[in-house]
Amino acid sequence: MRALGLGLALGLLLMTTALAAASECEPGHDLDDQVLLRVHLPITGQRPVADLLGRREVGLGAVRIFRQNVFPDASHWLARAANRFNTLTRESVIRAALPFGETVTARQIEEAERILRDKPFLYDAAILVRGLCDERVDLDVVVRDVWTLNPSLDYSRSGGDNRTGIGLTDVNLLGTGKLLAFTFRSDADRDTLVARYFDPNILGSHWSADLQASQQDDGERGLVALSRPFFALDTPWSLGFMAEHFRRQQDLEILSEDIAKFDASTQLARLHVGWSGGRQGASVDRLFAGVGYRKERFDFPVTVAPERVQRRYVYPFV
Repeated sequence: MRALGLGLALGLLLMTTALAAASECEPGHDLDDQVLLRVHLPITGQRPVADLLGRREVGLGAVRIFRQNVFPDASHWLARAANRFNTLTRESVIRAALPFGETVTARQIEEAERILRDKPFLYDAAILVRGLCDERVDLDVVVRDVWTLNPSLDYSRSGGDNRTGIGLTDVNLLGTGKLLAFTFRSDADRDTLVARYFDPNILGSHWSADLQASQQDDGERGLVALSRPFFALDTPWSLGFMAEHFRRQQDLEILSEDIAKFDASTQLARLHVGWSGGRQGASVDRLFAGVGYRKERFDFPVTVAPERVQRRYVYPFV
């Protein structure tokens, strides 16, 4: 009997401890997983994040990603076909855009929603608190895709000249969040082929890369840019580098008459760094400083100018 009484006492103690631990947990939204895959954004009727967290900073627990297709509740055959051929944005792309560390505040969650909504491959986004327990919060991130493969075809005629253009752009290539674009334009002056690749989160980081190249009948252009931008309002620093080369053939005109052609080339480079103390009340101050480089060269025919003309500038900026 003494052993039985000791067992009951131990059981009551464990139950009391469990109830005390459970009392420290606060539930969040009441939507199940299947509803989160179909619910229309923005989500209403749920308790705001600011009410649950207040102004305090809590630990970040599990973060689940729910990806809705272009038409979450497709009933028409055309909508179902669009969903079938659309590649959903990868979870890693969504996680790379979140400005969270080991801790999080309600303000950071609200800003994360804004960052996701700003993505050109997302229609909308919502971040819900699933639960708050022992000062750690579990979050559910719900995003909805948009159709991102966009072909283009242009034609116009004015002044007796035709202008045509054809292109193909995808701002969410195979669900990776990367942009790939090809454009061809033709007019009375030149034919131009342009290609661009943009990666906003290299290898899941906050570094971005922009590569552009164009080929023309009378020249070429190339651009390379690498940067770590201020991806959130509280980001303390930024760094960026850009280099561009542009070679073309230009007309020399007098009284609207072409009298000669000359070769021109421009080389540009820019390196900058930025600092910020983060959000202070309703404002954010950011300071940029760097150095710029510009070199231009003009090769004129001997009938116009006897020698090559060059200009070079190196300058700091703040």
